[in-house]
Amino acid sequence: MAPTLTGTAPGGTVGQPYAGFTPTLGPAGVTQPVTYALAGGTLPPGLSLNPTTGHISGTPTAAGSYDFSLVASNAAGDSAPLAQTVVIAAMAVAPTLTGTAPGGTVGQPYAGFTPTLGPAGVTQPVTYALAGGTLPPGLSLNPATGQISGTPTAAGSYDFSLVASNAAGDSAPLALRLVVAATGNGNGNGTGGGAGGGGQVTAVPTLGQWTLVWLGLAAALLGARRLRRG
Repeated sequence: MAPTLTGTAPGGTVGQPYAGFTPTLGPAGVTQPVTYALAGGTLPPGLSLNPTTGHISGTPTAAGSYDFSLVASNAAGDSAPLAQTVVIAAMAVAPTLTGTAPGGTVGQPYAGFTPTLGPAGVTQPVTYALAGGTLPPGLSLNPATGQISGTPTAAGSYDFSLVASNAAGDSAPLALRLVVAATGNGNGNGTGGGAGGGGQVTAVPTLGQWTLVWLGLAAALLGARRLRRG
């Protein structure tokens, strides 16, 4: 009885041991021994076919989509070729984080901060988390984008660290310090004399007051002249 083959090979990732694939042999009672061979196409680099068991194994070394077909043979003949497509993904690249968070002010919407993600070609998806410390009250971290946003509610200097993670692992923690200033300076030492300013106020005469001053001076001068004539 000639063999038949069925099954679908899984994908793989460069640098990671392949999960393996062995086609399902049929029918029940197929004549043994059965041998396996590549009937066409190319296996992904780094993988090989066991001719006795039909098992494909190894560690892929190059990303890409690979089409090939397998055939099983025994004394009764060959199976129909079993076509396969195995997709090998590029090696997962762990993320890195850089950047400096700007300061903020209590009660004012924070300008926002998103750390710079690297390197080029980093494996997605990437998630973000607080690795240590505390964000300023009123601010929050978006775990999908890494953005810090919100409106600060308490002044102070806040130290914390962020970490990015993907299938390849975690980034090194990015240590940050975010300073939140109080609203206004409120020092009370101004010289403008405004409300609560604590400065001295210098009165400036109005136009009517200047008129009275000049009339008073004129009367005084006129009186002085009369005294001299007398």
